[in-house]
Amino acid sequence: MGKRGFFIYGFAKPKGDRGFAVSDAAAARLPVKRALDIAENWFQVSEFVGLTPGEDDAHGMLDRLNAATVAELSALGLGRFDVAATLSQELASGWNRFAELYPLLVKRNPRLELRDLMEDISERRESASWPEEWEWAIERWVADGAPAHAEPYPVDADIRARLLELHPKLAGWLYYDHAKHMVVFAETDEFLQVKIRFDTERERRISEQRVRIEEARPG
Repeated sequence: MGKRGFFIYGFAKPKGDRGFAVSDAAAARLPVKRALDIAENWFQVSEFVGLTPGEDDAHGMLDRLNAATVAELSALGLGRFDVAATLSQELASGWNRFAELYPLLVKRNPRLELRDLMEDISERRESASWPEEWEWAIERWVADGAPAHAEPYPVDADIRARLLELHPKLAGWLYYDHAKHMVVFAETDEFLQVKIRFDTERERRISEQRVRIEEARPG
């Protein structure tokens, strides 16, 4: 799974910071292929909407920025394999305004904060954007009090403490939905049912693969 989320268009998240900052220079100078990859995928905005219920103004702002970025790059005749471009100052400023708003959104939306924390621990362990298929082990570990001797992922002390604070507020957890191509939230009962369905489907695929291997063997 490729890099996701809102650290896009060349924006960098400072180490140890839960938000992100964008300089005018960084916002104006963009890797075009990355911009198009993100902006052309509607599920990036859909994921954000799902993790920030009720934040209608922020939803509209991100939607408009995405659309404006695609339109501006397209007007310049830039394709998916171009390496860099300069956005207008107006659009760069728009992304900066979103960057300034983002930490406030995190404070108001525990689902969004959990998404960022889960990305953090995945990136620190294996430079991956999401701990795919580990969501249930991490949630179980946090629900059990996050014992240091049993962590499924290496987790820094500050993140561990915050996960413990967030868990009772959330009454659920996040997982990567392959059908929707994005991270989604499920309340606790549904989250556990998703795991059961996931395991059942995985066993079915393994069983079918074994049958095919047996059938392919010479008689």
